[in-house]
Amino acid sequence: MKTTLKKGEVVKMSTKCYINKEFARLDCINGNLYITNQRIIFEAIPWDIYYIFDFDQVKSLRYKKGSSGLFFGVDSELDIITEEKYEISESYRNKLHLPNLREKNILLDLEKMRHDFIVNKAKEREKHLDYDQAIELWEKIEKHQEAARVRKIVTEQKKVDQTIVQGDQITKTEIKDSVLNRSNVGSGGDDKFTKLKELKEMLAEGLIDDDEFKQMKKEILGK
Repeated sequence: MKTTLKKGEVVKMSTKCYINKEFARLDCINGNLYITNQRIIFEAIPWDIYYIFDFDQVKSLRYKKGSSGLFFGVDSELDIITEEKYEISESYRNKLHLPNLREKNILLDLEKMRHDFIVNKAKEREKHLDYDQAIELWEKIEKHQEAARVRKIVTEQKKVDQTIVQGDQITKTEIKDSVLNRSNVGSGGDDKFTKLKELKEMLAEGLIDDDEFKQMKKEILGK
């Protein structure tokens, strides 16, 4: 196998296979098929041709079990339907012929590996707060309730963020009103000095901007 495996990737199955560029087996590409817990890999022999299908990019899988015969057998076929659209002249790459698996149906094993991979990836995306990608992955394997759960998390998060922003604005308003109200009580120099000091602290902490600082300063000084 020439393809470098990813972290945590394990080959679950391998077999000889070929792909037909024409309807008859006259112009075919022979190679090896490797099925891992993350993707389907075809490596041509002896050319450096690789067709790699990540499970999260596979929309669906079709499998036609072959049969053995006394003189002629029928090879099993694995048809891979992907998100990527190919030209008709290149669509042959998605149909793999498996002469060594004429009597076996590997579709259930493939579907389970694809399902488990997408579930784990969706959970990982949630862990990293990539909710949009998580929703897309859950929908891909028709886990609509899981997708709805993540959408609810996103909605609740937006509500919390909005409340925090609104609460922060209310707090700033209350602080500014408090300082201005106290600036109208008494007119002693010490009292004004204290209020100006508080005003500078508010500016430094970002509770008010420069324009608000100048306006409040005028009101405290009675200008």
